[in-house]
Amino acid sequence: MKLLFKIILFITLAIGSSSFAQDSTKVSKVLKSASKIRKAVDNNDNKTVADTYVSMANDYYGQGNYAKSEEYLIKARNLYQNLNDKKNLEFVTRKLAQSQEKQNKISPAILNYSRAADISYSKENKSINTNDVTRLSSPSKEERAEAIQSNIDISRKDNEKADLAASYSQLADVNIQQNDIPKAEANLKSAYTISKKQMEPQQALEINQKLTNFYVENKDFDKAIEAKKKVLKEDFVKDNSQKKVEQIQELADIYIKKK
Repeated sequence: MKLLFKIILFITLAIGSSSFAQDSTKVSKVLKSASKIRKAVDNNDNKTVADTYVSMANDYYGQGNYAKSEEYLIKARNLYQNLNDKKNLEFVTRKLAQSQEKQNKISPAILNYSRAADISYSKENKSINTNDVTRLSSPSKEERAEAIQSNIDISRKDNEKADLAASYSQLADVNIQQNDIPKAEANLKSAYTISKKQMEPQQALEINQKLTNFYVENKDFDKAIEAKKKVLKEDFVKDNSQKKVEQIQELADIYIKKK
């Protein structure tokens, strides 16, 4: 009970003025983007409108608001199609697939990965998108693992760290299905380390949560607590009161489950 009281007190103290500052920054960015779009529309500059939609979609994606990200990516995709801007169309189609996958909209995600593969400008991009189609559609665990490993190899070569972290996390999912617990743990740890170093806070938090859930499901509560305490020390959590509260609540839940 004393421990739970301390945790609840910590949550209360964590909520402060920084939350207001963060919300103000978000509002300011939205207003700037809206102003930019309005001016571009007035000047019939659809390219700038599309680029701004992508910027807004990326912001929402980074916040974990994948539905809103999808909404703006669809707007951008339609404009790039009308402009016949194939290079940006490839990028936005893949990002759209990723946003849909994050929402567990698997069928449309497969369709958009396939579309991105069809219009890819490089062999590597085509392979990455084709591998993602295989990863989401193949009934074979071995084929899915091979496709993910191929993406890992490509991402390492191209130094695409965010994609590399995502691939390690995806490979861990297959490892769990194969009941290969040591590999799953190692790949989740690799994914977390990469995303943290690349300052991808939303990705790092999602991977940390997956790692924590993995430990809890395997009744390894001490490792789950250790993982959650580790993320609480990260600057991207310490400097964000909302994220800090969420992580402390998660930690409290683990302590309750351990009891």
